[in-house]
Amino acid sequence: MPVNDRLYGVHTSIAGGLERAVEEATALKCTTFQIFLQSPRIWKTREPDIGEIESFKDSLRNAGFRVFFVHCSYLINLISENKQVAEKSLKAFIEEVEISSIIGAKYYVLHLRENRKETLTNQLKALKSVFKFLEHNLDFKGCGILIENSPYGENFSNLLNLAKVYEELKEVSSFLSGICLDTAHLHAYGYNLSERIEDIINDLGSGVSLVKLVHLNDSKSEVGTRMDRHENLGQGSIGRVGLLNFLKLSQFSKTPVILETPKKGLEDDEKNLQVLRELFSQVRNQ
Repeated sequence: MPVNDRLYGVHTSIAGGLERAVEEATALKCTTFQIFLQSPRIWKTREPDIGEIESFKDSLRNAGFRVFFVHCSYLINLISENKQVAEKSLKAFIEEVEISSIIGAKYYVLHLRENRKETLTNQLKALKSVFKFLEHNLDFKGCGILIENSPYGENFSNLLNLAKVYEELKEVSSFLSGICLDTAHLHAYGYNLSERIEDIINDLGSGVSLVKLVHLNDSKSEVGTRMDRHENLGQGSIGRVGLLNFLKLSQFSKTPVILETPKKGLEDDEKNLQVLRELFSQVRNQ
């Protein structure tokens, strides 16, 4: 059910096939959802066959889903100092984006991982080289790429830097489409959502308009610890106050929201979605 005309949902499972994600999202009364294309901790990309893809697309239409998202494998590091990892990452990235395009994903969310031995200038140079290569070799069919803020390091977690990185990469990439903001990652880096929410908008600057997706997550870790440990909404160190402050930001009032909260079963998603709807109601009533 739409809340303030905003798409929202959870990360769903495709165990048993792509259609499973639609079934989960429908059961949870979501209006969008996010998936991995396979286990995010293995290199081998699973390619769905034509029958699975067509069944998935039929399910999307029948359930009324207009938009969904794909999240990259956790292993992908396009500028790893390990040459073998960088090569595997490039191959996996191309395969995942191509499959995301074929199945009709709106956006593919990419983690930018740092090579901490290099300066931001050198990392940008390496990334631009990769994206130039992709521009000429990626079979792109309309699925945009979003870069996600990191909880670690400095170069892709500081929003001043992230906005700069995006603009630099956009110069050589036509398929780069925007930024995904993760609240737990913001918190881990040091953005205090309870006390200084304005820092997010100030640091993004003109990059505010680039935010196309929000991962709304609470955190088990304290602010500024650079530890990425997600918690159920309202039960972590961001808490309801910090999450509400974020959702009240008018700049993101129409931005889709995906939860990546701890999950053992659908009942966990149901509880977190209930908190999200309560937060949405508070925003609407203030």
